[in-house]
Amino acid sequence: MAATVTFFPANTSSLSTLRKPLSSSSVNIAPLIQPLFSTVAKSTLNLRTIKPNHRHSPSPIYSSSSSTSAPIEVSSDGPQSLKARLKNGETLYGIFLLSFSPTIAEIAGLAGYDFAVVDMEHGPGGISDALTCLRALKATNTAAILRVPETSATWAKKALDLGPQGIMFPMIDGPKAARKAVSYCRFPPNGIRGSAHTVVRASSYGIDEGYLSNYEDELLIMCQVECEDGVKKIEEIAAVEGVDCIEMGPLDLSASLGYLWDPGHKKVKEVLRAAEATVLRSKPEEGGAYLAGFAMPHDSPAALKSRGYHMVSGTVDVGLFRSAAVDDVRKFKMSLESLDEDNSEEDTKKEEERYWKQQLNCPTFVLGEGSSNFGLAEKLTSMATPTNCSLKFLLQNGESLYGLFLCSFSPIIAEITGHAGYDFVVVDMEHGHGDISEALPCLQVLSATRTPAILRLPECSQTWAKKALDLGPQGIMFPMIDTPELAQNAVSYCHYPPNGLRGAAHPVIRASRYGFDPDYVQNNERDLFIMCQIESEEGIKNIKEIAAVDGVDCIQIGPLDLSANMGFLSDPVNEKVKTRMSEAEKAVLGLKGKNNAPYLAGFAMPNDGAEDLRRRGYHMVSGGVDIGLYRDALVEDLKRFKTGINVLEE
Repeated sequence: MAATVTFFPANTSSLSTLRKPLSSSSVNIAPLIQPLFSTVAKSTLNLRTIKPNHRHSPSPIYSSSSSTSAPIEVSSDGPQSLKARLKNGETLYGIFLLSFSPTIAEIAGLAGYDFAVVDMEHGPGGISDALTCLRALKATNTAAILRVPETSATWAKKALDLGPQGIMFPMIDGPKAARKAVSYCRFPPNGIRGSAHTVVRASSYGIDEGYLSNYEDELLIMCQVECEDGVKKIEEIAAVEGVDCIEMGPLDLSASLGYLWDPGHKKVKEVLRAAEATVLRSKPEEGGAYLAGFAMPHDSPAALKSRGYHMVSGTVDVGLFRSAAVDDVRKFKMSLESLDEDNSEEDTKKEEERYWKQQLNCPTFVLGEGSSNFGLAEKLTSMATPTNCSLKFLLQNGESLYGLFLCSFSPIIAEITGHAGYDFVVVDMEHGHGDISEALPCLQVLSATRTPAILRLPECSQTWAKKALDLGPQGIMFPMIDTPELAQNAVSYCHYPPNGLRGAAHPVIRASRYGFDPDYVQNNERDLFIMCQIESEEGIKNIKEIAAVDGVDCIQIGPLDLSANMGFLSDPVNEKVKTRMSEAEKAVLGLKGKNNAPYLAGFAMPNDGAEDLRRRGYHMVSGGVDIGLYRDALVEDLKRFKTGINVLEE
């Protein structure tokens, strides 16, 4: 089907509530291999589901509810909603996401799950974290359900504005609570949901003109019954107008019944079966509700389906990974135990070292000397930091380094940046969109691409330095250093007592590989790259004294704040600013040859490019910002597109 571009007329209103027409064209959907369930053997499964993101494949796919071989047709205008698929008689299989990792969410979508529940009740993330997961799931055409932490108007409002296909309310213990939940999902006069539909993601930021008239038909409202009182009133809850689905919660239900550690207890099973039967007697087409549930070790996904469940959640992302990791380690250790006893320990050690050096492509990595029955695990995890890959090593060898500032805090952008070949990346917590928790995944992907990461702090403070250094960056940049006293403070924040004031949690932080690197403390003192940013007239006046502070490895000059401080906010290339910049550069470069002389770093500007800085002797040059590069690329792309249209019109 040919792609089309639609241009809306000038008088198009984002307040329109007219239903958008649906395309009448349809195509067959491709068959999928049935999902793998972590709780049962593959051979016991008979659950078959439709995966909407394969809808354009020419091969037919078959409904889970039908034993016939007739292909199902769906609109090519987009994947069917959860409600539509349930009305078609499908049994849907999903996963709970507690990691709040967009990557894990994307993998879940690509793997073939029919839906994913982004769990804000028991997961560590909130609204902003959920948004990244919803974007990842949308990219794979996988329906997203948000489970809110509590049944409240505020949580429902914020969750629904993100645009999930479904919302799950926990701890619904009666019809009154269910009616409240439904009211939180509907705009006045049918409910009390706050209205910002013209600007929220749910309406495609106002571009979807049919949102107001369609959302009630498409939103799946789920009420979770997970206590004794809720089970007693489950028939009334299922009968509440607007409740589309009842989700059974076996763990909280077992706790409510006094069997926290035994969700498979006979009494719990009896209560659960009775509740299931009650919901299944209600007919969704006559105002009843669908039945959803979560598989347990004693109650498999196939078992739930056989009892009539319409939606089955078979696993949790963190549990799935935990089990896989434990199993992987177990198999590895068992294989080491079965090695031929004739192999000498020394031969094995040499072979292991040769293998890992080849994999890591870093000749001076040193394997630790610790030994145990499974020596390789300890050796690998206690590897020392490769000094030839560090910023200090590269600069000491006379290299000029080129980097990029990362302000988007997107792990994907960070990963692309690492693969692109930059010598370093500055994850910018001063002006970027994230802080410590968002910086962590960026550092992780940069580590995987072997790109040194520098964290720029929002301010020169002990708390920010402590939290940043615990993440394990190669470098740290302190902004607004105006005096040598501030520089001394900055250095002290980076070192453990007695050399500094850094708080000690080294056995459990990422910087020490969560305790796996026994040499972290001594290596950190040697390898950490400390940068002080000079960006005021006072800082320029004191730059020689700042540069002379023991422990300051690099002076970064900030042209934008410096120009603002001098009264030339919109003119960073003003001659007076350039004069001050030149004075600062000469002061730092004039220390060359002296003990512990710092390196000079700077940021390229439109009229003072990276090559200009390098020629003047800068050791490190940041050429741009990720969002600036992306912005410019978008502008250029649109420019080319519009130029092409103008040519066609002529």
